[in-house]
Amino acid sequence: MAAFQFPDPAVNPTVVNPITGSTYQWKEPPGKWVLIAQPQTQVSDLIWEGDNPPAPPEDYKLWYSTDTLELYFYYCDDNGTCAWIPTSKPITLLDDLDTAVAELRTDIQAVNIATSENENRIGRTIFFSDTAPTIFPDEVYDDVSFPNELNYKFWYDTARLELLILFRDEDGDDSYVPVSIPLEALPDPGVSTEVFTYTTGRLQTAIEENYLHNLAQDTSIDNIKNDIIELEEEIDAIAPSVERGKWRFTAVGTVANPGQFTMYDADFGSGQPTGLFKNVKSIWFNQQDSEGVVHGFADVDDGELLQIFIEDSAEFALFEVVGQAHDETQGASSFWVIDVNFVRTNEDSTSVAPSELCRFKVFMAPSGGDASDIFEYVNDRLEGVASRYILDNVQNNPVTNGQFSANNPFYLNVREFSFGAKDLDGGVSKKLLDGDIIEIFDSIDNAKIRYKITDRSNAPSVVKVEHLSGIVNFTPNRIHQVQILPGSEEVEVEQALIQVLPGNPANPEVGDAWFSTNQNTFIIKIS
Repeated sequence: MAAFQFPDPAVNPTVVNPITGSTYQWKEPPGKWVLIAQPQTQVSDLIWEGDNPPAPPEDYKLWYSTDTLELYFYYCDDNGTCAWIPTSKPITLLDDLDTAVAELRTDIQAVNIATSENENRIGRTIFFSDTAPTIFPDEVYDDVSFPNELNYKFWYDTARLELLILFRDEDGDDSYVPVSIPLEALPDPGVSTEVFTYTTGRLQTAIEENYLHNLAQDTSIDNIKNDIIELEEEIDAIAPSVERGKWRFTAVGTVANPGQFTMYDADFGSGQPTGLFKNVKSIWFNQQDSEGVVHGFADVDDGELLQIFIEDSAEFALFEVVGQAHDETQGASSFWVIDVNFVRTNEDSTSVAPSELCRFKVFMAPSGGDASDIFEYVNDRLEGVASRYILDNVQNNPVTNGQFSANNPFYLNVREFSFGAKDLDGGVSKKLLDGDIIEIFDSIDNAKIRYKITDRSNAPSVVKVEHLSGIVNFTPNRIHQVQILPGSEEVEVEQALIQVLPGNPANPEVGDAWFSTNQNTFIIKIS
C-alpha cells in the first residue's frame, strides 16, 4: 500500500487519511496539517489481542500478538490452506523511521541556521521604489556601534532608473549615493567619441542570482517539512515499505534463474534486451529475488513510479509504469513483466552491466505532481541534505566508510580533509567540485564551520580546503553533519568603458555596456 499523500491545501484544505480514517485540516497559522478527528471504531471489535491466535480464527481477520508485538492477517490461498501472515516488517522498522524523522529535523535546523544568516544579506540587499528607503540609526551594544541590519545596501530609483548605494561619509552621516552616471547625464545623441567610467558591472546579475538561490533554499525547507509529515504518517499507520527486493541484471533476455532481471527496448512481447536505461520499455523479473524471496507484482498499477538503484553506486533510473504487470508465473519459467516509460537517469549513457545487483522501489508520485516532480525532489534531497560522518583522526590518515579526518584539530590550521567512500548511513559520498563549500555541523557544541574546496583532484580521499567562516575545533570520535553547498562566484565590481554609439559595437562581450543613440536605450550584454 502506498503512503498517504497530503493534497494541495489551496485546493482541498480538509482531507481524510484512507489508511487510518483520521481527518486533517490545514491551519494557517501554524502552516501545517492538524489532526481534527479520529474514527470511533473500537479496535477490540476488529483485532484479536493475545499471546495466541483466536479460536476459531474465522471470528477475526487480524490478530495482534502481545508476545511478538506484531500484527497478523488470516490468509487463505486458492487451495484452502490458511495461516496467520505478518502484515508488515518487524517493529524494529519503526525505530528506523523514528531515526529518519530525527535526522530530518536536524537537517531543518541546519538549513534554518543558514537561512537566518542569509536573510539580511539577500532579503535586505536592494530596494526598488521611486522614493528612498528609511535609513535606520546604528545599533549600540556595550557602547559599541554596529550598522543596522534593517538598512538596504542598495536602492534602485525606479523613477530615474538609477542604482544607489548606502554610503557613510567622513562625518559618519549615511545617505544613498549613485554608483553610476544618471541617464540624463549621458552625452547628447550623435556624440560617439565620448567615454566614461561605468562601475556597476555585473552587480545586478549577482543580486538576482543570490535572490533565486534563497528562494530555492526556502523550497528545500518546505520539502523536508512535508517529508517529516509523511514519515510520521507512516509510523501511525505502520505502512509497509516501498522496497520490492534486489535482482541481478542479465543481458541474455531471459530470467529463467532465481534472482535475475532483464530489460527490453520495446513493450512485452517484442524488442531486444538492453542495459541502457533511457532505451528501456519493459522490465522482466524472475519471481524469486536474489535473497530467495518470492514476489508478485499484481498490485503494481498504471502511473506508479518504478526506481532502480545500482548497488554500491550513485547511478539510478526512474520509470513510470504503463498499464498492469504481466503475470507469467504459470509457465516453465515463473516471471513478471512491467511495461514502463523512461523518466530520468544520471546521464544519457547510464546503463547497468551484466551481473550487477540492483535494488527496486515502486511507489506513487506525490499528490498533484508527476514523475518529473518526484525526480526533482529526489535530486534536491541528494544534493542538499547533510551526510553524517564520524571524525576518525586529526592527522589526515586514511579513513574507511562512515569516517572522515582532518589534518589538524585547530580549525584555522585545517588545510585538508579525507572522507570515506560512503557516509555513516551507507549513502555514497557526495560529488565534490572545486569552489564548492563544505559545511560541517557539530551538534555537541551546536556550532558550524565552512571551508571552500581549492583542490578536489584526489577526492574524497584527499580534499584541499581553505577556511571561510565559523569556529569548530575537531575532536575525534564525534559524529558531524557534513553538507556540500554549490560554490558561488565572488563578484567583483569592475570598471569598464561605456561607449555612446549610433548602433551596437562590433563584437560585444558579456558585461559590456553602451548607449545606443539610434534606439535611445542603455544596453548591457548579459549572455
